Order: sequence, then structure tokens, then C-alpha cells
Amino acid sequence: MRIWFVGVLSVFVLVGYTVAQDDMADLKARVAALEQKASEQTTMVTSSGATMAEIPEVGAPAGVGKFGNFDVAVDSTTVIQQTLGDSNVLPNGDRADATISLDIRMATQLADNGIAFMLLEAGTGDGLGNEVGTLAGLREEADPRNTVRLSELWYQHSWCNKMVEFTIGKIDLTQQFDWNAAAKTEKTQFLASALNDNMAVEFPGDTLAAVLKVQPVLDLFYISLGWGDGNADLDDVFNDSFGILELGLTPKIQDLQGHYRVYGWINATNHTELTSPRETNATGSGIGVSLDQEVYQGVALFGRYGYSTEEVYAANQAWSVGLAVNGDSWGRKADTVAVAYNRAVLGDDGRTSLKTLTFDPEDESLVELYYRWAINRSVELSPVVQWVINAGGNEKADDVWVLGLRAQLWF
Repeated sequence: MRIWFVGVLSVFVLVGYTVAQDDMADLKARVAALEQKASEQTTMVTSSGATMAEIPEVGAPAGVGKFGNFDVAVDSTTVIQQTLGDSNVLPNGDRADATISLDIRMATQLADNGIAFMLLEAGTGDGLGNEVGTLAGLREEADPRNTVRLSELWYQHSWCNKMVEFTIGKIDLTQQFDWNAAAKTEKTQFLASALNDNMAVEFPGDTLAAVLKVQPVLDLFYISLGWGDGNADLDDVFNDSFGILELGLTPKIQDLQGHYRVYGWINATNHTELTSPRETNATGSGIGVSLDQEVYQGVALFGRYGYSTEEVYAANQAWSVGLAVNGDSWGRKADTVAVAYNRAVLGDDGRTSLKTLTFDPEDESLVELYYRWAINRSVELSPVVQWVINAGGNEKADDVWVLGLRAQLWF
């Protein structure tokens, strides 16, 4: 617990130091400049191809900077997580681990209807993932590589007032499909991977890909078709392909926004069947649903469901539901409180394969609760609580409780 206390104290000291550096005159000047940017509706794109202001992941609380002809957005995410209580999942006892990541997004308009986008990411720390084996994942973006990497680099062209958009390059397909307004980014929303992306979909990593999006009725209905290198290794890309087709409805009824998406996917890379190890040419495929609906001003319900090939994936079904509430009702418009539940459902083949590991197979459940506290336009703190039942699909595993603290800085 001493490590946890020192880690939390360090984050608060860092935040206090950062805020204290700007004197009042500089702060007023900065706020004025940011308000001017917002009024001009600066067009900065993210990996979803939408403007900066439309993406919950970015949100641009501290605005968008300029570097030559490029719009630039920089942010960092620091997460400290501490396990609580005795558990047979933690043979070495409680521990606290941390992760730090930095993202740099750059975009520029190359033509009247063309946009180029680049994302550089750096990170350190692998979090509790190696200590607490879960199917859902306790932290989405833990990265032990200590390197700077080019995660995305793509060009997008649009026609007919954005009714048709085509994007090609190195793309993160999870940012193009299975989107959810209330549960998509570990920066400001949930930490667990399964709550931000459908765990029953085998998306490739950031890789060579192309996406065609057609909106016959703007702001109401769209069709998206995506292709990518299924192994994300750029070898034999057309034989080891990933494909996905998504249909989406985005109705707004009495000022209450909703998003409804259904999709089917296939990953043609070679897979080994769970109960037939000699069968190594199996294909993975499945269907999924992602939806979010504002039911009252600032109150949204959301959920996901996914089904995938039982012979290939141990947890071949997954579903999640949740509730997010904006802080406007208690005078904190920039704050959010949210809770969600995810269940990883083991298939018959998955249960059979896990029994060979001396498991007593059972579906895994995860509950996560967070409060996003916006200290100012540049600094946010989010205490997070996670509860895992049957970790790793093992009924013999004790429940695991994890306390976390996320510090998000927008430069």
C-alpha cells in the first residue's frame, strides 16, 4: 500500500506543480485564445475521421495548436492501479503498477476535400496485466515497449459534402468501427479493454487498411466497409485479410442523440481450433452490435454484444451494458460518472480447452466505476474501481478488486 500512496501523492504533486506554473495573466490569455479557437471551430481530425470536437477521446479541452500547416493535439495519460485483498490470483500478494502514455496527433488539409492524419504514441509500463490474468483486460493501453511508434498515418478524401469518404493508410480499425459515444477511450472513459472495444471481435493492430464510408442520409444512416492486414505484419496482406461491414443509425429525437451499429467481420488469418490442434487453417468470424442512447439530457445508456467462431475463440461471446451521467446536474458540466458491466461468455469448445489447464471454467464478469473530475481545461483526475469475478474464466479464482487513479493532461 505504501507504493500506492506514494504513486497517488506523486500524481497530485505533478498536477499542482503544472497548474502553478502559469501566472494569472498567462492563464487569462490562454483561455481567451482557446475560446477564440472554439468559436472558429478548428477542423482537426482524429483516427475516426471526424473533427476534434466530435470525438470523446480527444475532446480538446485545451484546444488545438498549430505547427506550420498542421493542427496539433498532444495529451498524456498516467494510470496507477492497486490490487486489494488476498487472492489466489495474486500469488505474490497485493501490488501497485503504473503506466504512462503520450499521444501526438497531427492533421493537415491537403486539398479541398482531402485530409492527412498522423498519430505518434509513446508509453512505458505494462500495468497489472501480467499479474492479474483477465479476459476483459484491466487497462486498455498498457505498453511495456518504452518506444515512440507511428501508430497511424492515413489520407482521407471525401465527396458530395462528406456523403462519401475513403480512407487509406496505416489505420486503427477499432477507431473506425464498433464506436460508442459513452465507452470507447481509456483517456476519459473506462480503463478496461472489453468496455471500450468488443472483445468478441478479432481486430488486427494498427496496420495497412482502407475504409469506405457512405452516408446516404447525413447524420442519420451510414454504411462502412473496411479491409486490413489481418496479422498487422504487412506480410501476405491479401491472403491474411481482415474485413468488416457496419451499418449505422444515428437518430436525434427531441435533442436526445442515439447511435445504433450492427456489423459482421471475418479474419482470414490461420487459426488453430481449440479442441483440434492439428486444424491450423481455421478462419475467425462473427457479428457485433454497439449502441448508445441519451435518455435524458446528460444521461446515456449504452451496450455491446458480440458473437464469434466457437471453434477458434474460448470466449466466443461477450456483452456489456452501462450508464453514463454528465455532471451538469450538480454544477460540474465537464465531469462524468459512469458504471458498466462486462461478461465474457465461454463456448463449449472454450470450456473444454480450459479444462486442460486444471481450470474449472466459468464465464468472467467485470464491473467498473469511475468519476471523471475536470480540474481545469488541461487537467483531469479519475478515480476508478474495478471488480473481477472468475478472472481468466476460472471459477476457482478469488474475486479481484482493483483501485485506480488516472491523470489526464491536455497540452
